[in-house]
Amino acid sequence: MSHTASGNWPRKLLNWETLTSQKCRLHRSIPRKFSYCLTDASKGNAKSKIDIGANAIVSSRDSISTPLVLMKPPDFYYITLKAISIQNMRLPITGVTKISLKGNKFGAPKGNAFIDTGTTLTYLHDDIYYELEEELISMIQDSPIPSQSSLKLCYKNSKNFQFPTIIFHFSRGANLTLQMKNTIVPYRGQLCLAILPIDENLVILGTYYK
Repeated sequence: MSHTASGNWPRKLLNWETLTSQKCRLHRSIPRKFSYCLTDASKGNAKSKIDIGANAIVSSRDSISTPLVLMKPPDFYYITLKAISIQNMRLPITGVTKISLKGNKFGAPKGNAFIDTGTTLTYLHDDIYYELEEELISMIQDSPIPSQSSLKLCYKNSKNFQFPTIIFHFSRGANLTLQMKNTIVPYRGQLCLAILPIDENLVILGTYYK
């Protein structure tokens, strides 16, 4: 899979449309499925893995699954993010923007998020991001400090720093629990949230969460 270390996302990534195109002979010999695993960046030279065809089955005890949603253009893998939880606070993801998300009764639109292996960070719509940021600041004992990068929410790097667990709730009960190593980026003596706001009504899930 295509993977870069920058926060930008390319328009075209390796996806199923590429694998099954007439220019690629793979579509003649494999079933229509593949899986991949991106290793923890802290593990040095550990290699990521991709399985194509019959071996593309993720069945470990801790694995979760959620349906892909067919969207246009078919350049990305779309899924449905229903809510984000921080401890006992649950923020629903809705199709309505520019209003407070708390207590909103509108459901999450299908295919409101996509997985991008070419993007490092995760991007949330402005409304969702700033409500998430507000809740994090209220739960974290330390005080935020000015960022030394393009990241927004940053704290002083210390051994005693504690960050709450964040859970992404996807359709069909798939709950992705994110630990501190999946949500915080160390940079120049700071610990910064690996999420940024975006002025688009969608969610982009980057590789830092995988």
